[in-house]
Amino acid sequence: MSDFTRLDRLAQLRERLQEQARGEGAGAPPVSAAHDASQTTPPAVPRPLLSGPLEVVVTPNEMNDLHGTGFLVKRVFAGQGGILSLRIRNDYGGVHDFGDEAHRLEIDAKCRPEAYAAALATVAGRPVRTVYSVPYTAADLLLAMAVSDVTGAPLCLWEMDDQCVSLPKIPQTLMREFLEKCRLRLATHAELRDAYEATFGLPFFVLPAVAPARLVRPGVPSRVVPGAPGALLGSVWSREWLDRLVAVLSKAGEALDWYGNHQAPGLRLDAADLASMPLRPHGVVAEPALAEALLGHPFAVVPTDALDGPPTEHTAIAELSLPGRILFAVATAQVPILVVGSDRTAAAAFVRRHGIGRVVPYDPPALAAAAAELRNPEVQAKLRARATALAPLLSDAGVGEWLRRSVGEGRAHDDRFDRLFPREGSRSVA
Repeated sequence: MSDFTRLDRLAQLRERLQEQARGEGAGAPPVSAAHDASQTTPPAVPRPLLSGPLEVVVTPNEMNDLHGTGFLVKRVFAGQGGILSLRIRNDYGGVHDFGDEAHRLEIDAKCRPEAYAAALATVAGRPVRTVYSVPYTAADLLLAMAVSDVTGAPLCLWEMDDQCVSLPKIPQTLMREFLEKCRLRLATHAELRDAYEATFGLPFFVLPAVAPARLVRPGVPSRVVPGAPGALLGSVWSREWLDRLVAVLSKAGEALDWYGNHQAPGLRLDAADLASMPLRPHGVVAEPALAEALLGHPFAVVPTDALDGPPTEHTAIAELSLPGRILFAVATAQVPILVVGSDRTAAAAFVRRHGIGRVVPYDPPALAAAAAELRNPEVQAKLRARATALAPLLSDAGVGEWLRRSVGEGRAHDDRFDRLFPREGSRSVA
């Protein structure tokens, strides 16, 4: 599609948005910059255009419960009114259930004027309090930056998975420009914060993958019975990781209940594949049910990269990403965590820092020994006690207000997350 065609389409979008905002065009179809005729899932019932002050949240794809980013974004912004959700594409069936108003805006990251045209079409003349960006692509950054420039609203970055420092999907020149415009820069954990501070020389603060306050239960009794299987937690990022884990589990004589999206397209799993694996898939389970289910498992397995081969996309993800389901399991069930992969990953660092589990390579004897140790009642009690101390710090209670105040102050409003993610030389809560 030519630049002229794209800009013309976005200009038409702006006209339609403005008509709806003035109450004209009654009965017109919902406004979207792109209705994909190949989309298999019917679009959701549109929300009307908002009239009051907006909180704009820019994400790469649709927010729903099929991936961790969707869970977390919906949680942190829950209860806040006036959310305008903007996304670049659909990756999870097209179902989007976040925001009071939502649009999908297809823009080309190589065409900066297109991002500004999209921003003008969507928010020109509308009051915007803050622009939040959860970026995974250059297009995400450009759109959020354009909305901020067009409206004058402060900009906040919330980095969940690195796509720039160890994985150069986002050019560092663009990231630096964006970061220098931000009033507040957030990362989900210490390793990501430290890597971005070292690379760009700008201050970052931590907003982790908090768990629902209603499910945070420090000291909740486990219901583990002798011989209970472990749990495989979360969506596995790589088929290679899954295949290596399955091979190790088979040789170690372990089987796991899998709570996660086993139907993720990247895994390419069919019924025959699953039947041959020592895994019992439960799919994406509602969080209250997951919290209860974890009480019956002696440990939760989180596979990550071994970091023993040529660098790949998933190597970079493992080095600087902390799976949010680790924090959920600790907060809601205090279940010990067994990280399988390199001890140089962010997942391993969190488990070691707080003493809440074990880290083993893809090695059958090592995994079997760790599983046996984690089933020991005395070891269970010790690890669960440490997790109990962490659980209250992982609650989402008041996190929306914390975020608003932090944006206003240009730094973390308080130190509520510093004990979980201390800087080098600081002491951990455990």
